[in-house]
Amino acid sequence: NVPSVGYPTIAAALDDATCDPIQLAAGTIAENVAVSRSVSVVGSGSTATTLAGWLRVRGATTVLAIGSLRIDASAATADLC
Repeated sequence: NVPSVGYPTIAAALDDATCDPIQLAAGTIAENVAVSRSVSVVGSGSTATTLAGWLRVRGATTVLAIGSLRIDASAATADLC
């Protein structure tokens, strides 16, 4: 689960290739994340979990599956370009 002691951020969970799906806890997670491996990111419900930032997919063969969360990109603070 993100956040947790083992995975304080989505990026930390992405660094562990065995972490799939990445389960997001209820609440607001403020993070901008570049995803460069195929993975599922699942929230605790679209009214319970908000990502205040963005998820950017990198790599021609990367597949990102997203479910049960709200993404509020208006809260994003930086761009990776």
